[in-house]
Amino acid sequence: MKLLRKIYPPLVPPSSQTGFSLLEVIITVLIIAIGSLGMASFQLTALKYSSGSNTRTQAVLLASSMMDRIRANKPYAITDGAKYKINTFQSSSTSTNDCHQTVCTPVQIAEFDTSKWFENMSNLLPSGQGKIEFDTSTSTPVETTVTISIQWRQTVNNELNQDTAELKNFTYQSTL
Repeated sequence: MKLLRKIYPPLVPPSSQTGFSLLEVIITVLIIAIGSLGMASFQLTALKYSSGSNTRTQAVLLASSMMDRIRANKPYAITDGAKYKINTFQSSSTSTNDCHQTVCTPVQIAEFDTSKWFENMSNLLPSGQGKIEFDTSTSTPVETTVTISIQWRQTVNNELNQDTAELKNFTYQSTL
């Protein structure tokens, strides 16, 4: 008989039964569901802010790229620079030359640079516009200060509605 008790222990009375009741399982599922909804909400908020950050990064890169283009054509930018000077916000500019394929004059290079800049801006920024201002009030033309300003509409709830989209600005200033 002792051998049988070791092999087949007696049944445990119901009052001391171990395990989970249905109520405990339901409460656990409810807690996990609420936690998952909270995590999803945090994920959506993070996605919204990362989208805005990406757009701002594009604006920084566009301004820096244009400043590099102006510096590459520095003699023209310092002496005249009329084709680089855009004193009001614009969204487009045209150039009839392709300075990647042909040899261009400094004026044509400036037209090409601004045209490509506006083209990139319209592709990368929602309702992107830009302006370039030269401050030649310094004593020598070598110290010309260039201010590049970019503005765009930041989407709200992933919809670009001109009435509700927030206008964002970025300004980049450097000395030639």
